[in-house]
Amino acid sequence: FVMSVPPEFLNSLFIRKSFFFAGYSLLVHDYLLTFSREVEYVWEAPWTVVKVAFLLNRYGTLIGQSVIALEETGTLSHGSQEFCASYNLFGAIFAIFSAELIHILVLTRSWAIWGCTYRVAVLLILSYVVYLLVVIGMITYAATAAECEY
Repeated sequence: FVMSVPPEFLNSLFIRKSFFFAGYSLLVHDYLLTFSREVEYVWEAPWTVVKVAFLLNRYGTLIGQSVIALEETGTLSHGSQEFCASYNLFGAIFAIFSAELIHILVLTRSWAIWGCTYRVAVLLILSYVVYLLVVIGMITYAATAAECEY
């Protein structure tokens, strides 16, 4: 059984992969350009929540994008349903992890801009908790309300 693939699909796939690898190349290039300054300004600084969030975001992104690059090249692909399900779970967790780390960094910067007061911290934390509850509620509703066909 031979299945033909439309040329438009192959062209779209090539374009998507080209953009991914261009972006990945820029990410690695940025790491190489800024690593010496990172060591000087970040690694030698005292350990704080902001430093941990920054490093998790910086290296979590690099590791996650590297895993995606390995899959894009076929290095990780095993052609099984189990691998596909695991990879999709990894992608979902990676996306949530990256987004939430960015939110925490933005909230921390906002807190610093607004004077690092206790009142602002409470407001930002409560706003973030409400946001998380709304997102979890929406995801739970969508997951339970969807009709699945097997």
